[in-house]
Amino acid sequence: MRMRYKSLSDYGIPDQDQKSLLKRCAHLDNDEKKILEAAALSAAPGLEKYIIRSITEPGMGYRSIGDIPIGEDDFYAYRRKTLAIFYDRLRLFGCWKD
Repeated sequence: MRMRYKSLSDYGIPDQDQKSLLKRCAHLDNDEKKILEAAALSAAPGLEKYIIRSITEPGMGYRSIGDIPIGEDDFYAYRRKTLAIFYDRLRLFGCWKD
């Protein structure tokens, strides 16, 4: 499956954790923010500042941010990939409570 068509479920994030993950991203502590920044850099080098802003600021999307150098479909694909990497790293580091 092409990355642009993958959902968070396709990355292995259970439905019940998807909403919790997005809520958590709006209130990150410094350590979690560093993990998110590393995930964004890993998923989409050069786009990390746009993706982080979209994830951490509620209501900020592709059209709100503006001047993003890729298309909307690709932007949201990289955003989902970043969230998947972030989720996996939170679990790896023991920061995610199942």
